Amino acid sequence: MSYKINGWINGLLYQPTSEVSGLLPIPASIHMVAGLQPMISDPTSKILHRYLSNRQGTLFAVIGVHTIDEKKLFSRLMREDPSFNWNKQEPDWKAAVQVWNIKYADGKTIFYKVRVILLFKMKYT
Repeated sequence: MSYKINGWINGLLYQPTSEVSGLLPIPASIHMVAGLQPMISDPTSKILHRYLSNRQGTLFAVIGVHTIDEKKLFSRLMREDPSFNWNKQEPDWKAAVQVWNIKYADGKTIFYKVRVILLFKMKYT
């Protein structure tokens, strides 16, 4: 007496994989370069995204620009800070990340950022 459920896929019908996904800790070398403070366990703190920052091993979570305050800050820094906009050229992202993290990150409306370089090679055949 089984019946088909539309819009649902039974994941148990597929071969399991050894692939893993999750949150990775941010290496100490990146902490130094980006000006990140290590995680301090303080249950009374008002820091948002505590679970994420705990898993990353940082004081504040590392997240892309997403809050209204971050968007306003980014816009202002692009206009005013030489690290973000030197002579209307490409920002010095290494210095810009340090300015952002050291001067402005508060874990409430402004969160840590890191400079990520993705190098990949595409092969067309």
